[in-house]
Amino acid sequence: MKVIRVERKRCDLYNSCSHLAEIEMDFTVPLKDVSVPEKKQAKFECTLNKEVTMVMWLKNSDIITSTSKYEIIDDGMKHILVINQCEFEDEATYTIETMGIMSTANLTVEGEFF
Repeated sequence: MKVIRVERKRCDLYNSCSHLAEIEMDFTVPLKDVSVPEKKQAKFECTLNKEVTMVMWLKNSDIITSTSKYEIIDDGMKHILVINQCEFEDEATYTIETMGIMSTANLTVEGEFF
């Protein structure tokens, strides 16, 4: 009778995962420059490769909070800043920051042509 020895390896959840590198947070779709006519709505959108609940939006270096002027939408990995009734004063650099990374884009407001 021939005996065949089968060796089984047991996977230890804690040790086997220690060699895996954690995926770094990054933008899969960064912000893009936006150009809108005066009095219209502008929308900045970006997508991350991981879900985060805390992001910070900035206009130049000023923090933006949700108001009737600014709508902040966080939907898992997708983050949106809506600027209502754009005026020339809204032209600026807009930035989203989270977990040590950022994406930046510019808003241009176009005047009405007669």
